[in-house]
Amino acid sequence: MTLDELARIVQPPSFKYASIPGWTVISWDNGLAAGTRRRNSRVEYLSISEESLLFGSTFKTDQGIGIGSSKDRVAKAYGSPTASIVTGYSPWRLPRNFLVIYDSVGLAVEHRYNGKVFNLTVLRPGSARDMYASLGYSW
Repeated sequence: MTLDELARIVQPPSFKYASIPGWTVISWDNGLAAGTRRRNSRVEYLSISEESLLFGSTFKTDQGIGIGSSKDRVAKAYGSPTASIVTGYSPWRLPRNFLVIYDSVGLAVEHRYNGKVFNLTVLRPGSARDMYASLGYSW
């Protein structure tokens, strides 16, 4: 499915942008976002954020992980991650946000210092290293 096909099915997106070099991303006010590196190519990821709760979203993975799940629950459901990366720091340079990637199942989970999930990203299994490298992350 392409971004344009997804936009027609869900509803017109709130935003369409390419703020990350090489990426076209669309997002909706309900916390859903999707992206691809080739305009008329298949969607490479779908992401849902905590804003989705404002719209009554109850999305969960097949293992029952959703926005607000604990990092411990994620680890119990998916085991050892492929990578765990600090993505945000407090003004005192303490880790604040964490990206935990389970590449073999195509899942990336972001949680805050309190251990609560605030973003879920579904991507093709095995594609995380390439995708996140294009965003400036490495492991």
